[in-house]
Formats: sequence, structure tokens, C-alpha cells
Amino acid sequence: MGRRARSLLWVDSGAGATAGILVLLLHSWLVELHQLPASWVWLIGAANLGYACYSGSLALRASTARRVPRVAVDGLILANFTWTFVCAGMLLGHWSRVSSWGIAHLLGEGAFVAALAALELRVVRPETTALR
Repeated sequence: MGRRARSLLWVDSGAGATAGILVLLLHSWLVELHQLPASWVWLIGAANLGYACYSGSLALRASTARRVPRVAVDGLILANFTWTFVCAGMLLGHWSRVSSWGIAHLLGEGAFVAALAALELRVVRPETTALR
């Protein structure tokens, strides 16, 4: 897999790990700041860590010259696009109480993962191998 595709997977992993750790460490403060239910903030942090682990495993595989199966990258792309809609659903479901900071967080995270998914579709997927 080419350097650009590997780098994109590492960026996905690093961003997910950073976001997940920060959200979990700052959980109580973010609940108050965003005016979202505590369980949703836990979900955001845990989901980010899950993405970090998965995309990191693909990045590690790609970096050790092993082939990355297309289905594995398709799963990452689908998960990123799906998370965009989860963020939108959280925003709409709590619209009457979510703060401006919460709106910015959910819109920003949704846009970021949608952009990652689009880039991974264009850059990473073509360099994968189909299972036979």
C-alpha cells in the first residue's frame, strides 16, 4: 500500500485515539459544556477509541507490507459514514437542550469523519486487495 494511503489510515487512528481519550478524560466537563446526556458523551468517547483501534490495526497491517483486504477498508469507510449520521441523530434528538459547543462538536466530528470516509474511499480503497 502506498505512503499516502498508509498515512491516511494513521491519521484516522491518531485522530480517533486523541478524540476518544480527551472525551473520556473530560467526560463530566463535556456533559456540562455540551448539555448532552452523560451516556451519549461516553458513547462518543468509546466509539472514537473503537475507530482508533480498528483503523490503527489496518494502518499497522499496511505498514508491515501485508495486504489489506478491501472488505476491511470497506468496513472502516461504512463505519465512518455511519458515524456521520449518528452525530446528526444525536444533534437532532437533543436539539432543544444541546449547547452551541455541543452543536459545534457534533457538526465538526460528523464532518471530519465524513471527509475521512470520502478520502479513504478515494485513496485507500483502490490500494486494497479483493478476497478470493
